[in-house]
Amino acid sequence: MNFQLIPALVLAGVLIQGCGEAVPADGEIEKVRIGNQDFSLSISSSNATREQGLGGRTELADGEGMLFVFPD
Repeated sequence: MNFQLIPALVLAGVLIQGCGEAVPADGEIEKVRIGNQDFSLSISSSNATREQGLGGRTELADGEGMLFVFPD
């Protein structure tokens, strides 16, 4: 993964949370385009999935990630 994109992904999470629209359901996969790159982000919005995080995964494919959504 291009680590220079991490701030952009964090910003995408802030924008999704703060846009006033419903946050995607826990476990859903959201497609996000940042610049000219597409990402498939697994939504983690419950305590259980945030706690699990990326634990148990041995790798992520290019363009995959997890978006952690917090209530505040």
